[in-house]
Order: sequence, then structure tokens, then C-alpha cells
Amino acid sequence: MLTLRPYQEEAIAGIDAYLYGKAGNAPLCVIPTGGGKSFIMAEFIRRLFARRPNSKVQVIAHVKELIGQNYQEMIDL
Repeated sequence: MLTLRPYQEEAIAGIDAYLYGKAGNAPLCVIPTGGGKSFIMAEFIRRLFARRPNSKVQVIAHVKELIGQNYQEMIDL
């Protein structure tokens, strides 16, 4: 299993803070190219299902290549 970098952990913590009522602003993660957005998303979803197995997640992307990339990252976790 890969280890998240500190900024990736911070991104997940920020989303968690919003979803679980610890922050008032809407979440927005800005990660540069090569920063591991698919990995962050996959890890966030993995943790979500560990906490709440009956959760539902919808991932939307504007090009099919990103959908494939995101899918592969989730499979690899």
C-alpha cells in the first residue's frame, strides 16, 4: 500500500472536516498535475467505506480517460 504525502493527508482531512461538520466552508481541493488527485480520491473513498460501508459515491469527470485513470487507482488500492 502506498503512503500518502503530507499534503495529500491534509486534503483528505479538509474534506473530512467539511463533511463531518468541523468546517464551515465548501471543500475545494486544488492539486497540481502529478499531485496524486486520483490517489487522494481513491484513498478518501476507501476510508469512507471503512467508516460507512453503505455509502454511495459518484465520481464525475469531463473526459473518459480520467474516469479510467480514477477507476484504476481505486482498483490498485
